[in-house]
Amino acid sequence: MFFPALLFWVHSPLGAQILEGEIRSADHGEAVSHATVFIDGTFTGTTCDSAGQFRLDVSEHPRKPVIIQALGYKTLVVPWEGRPNFLR
Repeated sequence: MFFPALLFWVHSPLGAQILEGEIRSADHGEAVSHATVFIDGTFTGTTCDSAGQFRLDVSEHPRKPVIIQALGYKTLVVPWEGRPNFLR
């Protein structure tokens, strides 16, 4: 199975770079709860909530790819250039 990731860029007034999004199944459009979202090659990551939503601070790693994984789904590698990058 595949899943599309809806990624949203948020810039905090304190200078933090926050990546927010929602992970949904490409087959049925249902939320993929408890998927992991992390920055490649680091220990920085988070887990989606039951609605498939996540929030990740990417300030310390502005140019590393973001990896999305969930049991039963193919791993998705999202190139991250330190700027908005929307997937649908």
